[in-house]
Amino acid sequence: MGGPLRTDRLAMSETVGIAVLLVMTILVTGIVGLNVLVVDEDAGGPPQANFTYDYVESNELLIVTHSRGDSLEAGTIEFEGSSRTATWAEPANRN
Repeated sequence: MGGPLRTDRLAMSETVGIAVLLVMTILVTGIVGLNVLVVDEDAGGPPQANFTYDYVESNELLIVTHSRGDSLEAGTIEFEGSSRTATWAEPANRN
């Protein structure tokens, strides 16, 4: 009953295990790569934009510059002060 171990079956088992792990690694790497490269980053979320602000104290002037990011309509951006709220388009009398 306790005969000698057959080494040919042991080698086959290790080879199958390594092949399965290799296939799983390639499959997972491919799925992650496709998600990174193919999935559209613009998923309909809020717009992303950066603004810079400069305040000239002598003239009480606030200069706001859209430095980079998504395009935005001037009528949709609001500035809130202590006494009133205004859209970016109001000072220029534009939409």
